[in-house]
Amino acid sequence: MKIVIATRNADKFAQIQAIYRNVPVKLLSLDACDVPPLENPGLSFVEKALIKARHAAKYSGLPSIADDTGLAVDALGGAPGIHSSHYAGFKAPIEAHQQKLLKAIASLEGEQRAARFYCAIAFVLHAHDPIPIICQAEWEGVLLKTPRGTGGFGYDPLFYLTDHQCTIAELSDDIRNQFSPRARALKELATHLPSLELVEE
Repeated sequence: MKIVIATRNADKFAQIQAIYRNVPVKLLSLDACDVPPLENPGLSFVEKALIKARHAAKYSGLPSIADDTGLAVDALGGAPGIHSSHYAGFKAPIEAHQQKLLKAIASLEGEQRAARFYCAIAFVLHAHDPIPIICQAEWEGVLLKTPRGTGGFGYDPLFYLTDHQCTIAELSDDIRNQFSPRARALKELATHLPSLELVEE
């Protein structure tokens, strides 16, 4: 079974492949399917994921999975939110996004630094699928004042998980791929896939 993953982020694609290593599907990238770039005007994680999934399905002719994941800081009214990947600018390195966030919360202490990672996954059989599958999950934590750890990507070195007593970036790949919001949303989606009529190889 072939499914196109609506991302050009190599780290994200590799993570999804690892999470779905035991799911009997063949995952294809956007580049492998010649899907053109997309301007995504969605205003929520769910809306953006669904727009990306429909776009990938339209140009690939295949079922598609898309996610939209971001960091929401309570004290910042949910920012950076859907703008997490370009918080400091569309071409800015992740370090710039991290530094902008640290500056925004520099005066906050303790529970004021509470935040959550949120992920919405959208699956469509085709571009006009009227009953897409939406799966959602989140991870609660607090933001540190300095990065810790070298694993993961994005804001992971700043996001401290009280349950695990470490940052996401300090987790092993196996643990991250079990408990992250993306992993949990994808695993929920996988429970729906066997009953769907996908495109066979």
